[in-house]
Amino acid sequence: MNGISIGRALRELREASGRQAKAVARSAAMSPSKLSKIEREALTPSIMDVERVLAALEVSEEVKAGLTEAARKAATEATAWRLYRRTGLYKHQEEIRAIEAQTDLMRLFQPVCIPGLLQSPEYVRAVLSRHGYADDALEKMICSRMRRQEALYDKNAAITS
Repeated sequence: MNGISIGRALRELREASGRQAKAVARSAAMSPSKLSKIEREALTPSIMDVERVLAALEVSEEVKAGLTEAARKAATEATAWRLYRRTGLYKHQEEIRAIEAQTDLMRLFQPVCIPGLLQSPEYVRAVLSRHGYADDALEKMICSRMRRQEALYDKNAAITS
């Protein structure tokens, strides 16, 4: 999808087809209100929603495959984050810490964010506080992330060059 949101892509496809939102919504077995929310990105569509809208728009198989795959990836990511939130994000950090502790060589490229292993408590707080976590959950997450840095100072760890 090259950086364009699913909702926006669906709106652009509908507008390019010349069809009215009400007609597309009816053909996709959803309310016009729901289609509007999807197109305005106020509602993340399910994979089934995307498939129905694309079928109503009679798009090519190539377009259908691309947008359906993007919807599948978005749903998978959303499910993973819901699971992390439910079980506690700090536990996810502990899982990462265990993997990092066993790692001899790690190569990482993150062009937008300082890698978690190198973040300061203040940086973690600034990044995560935007997501509305409760204070106790945020503090647990910060502590878990800081514990990951123990691997950096472990004198028994193998040093490779």
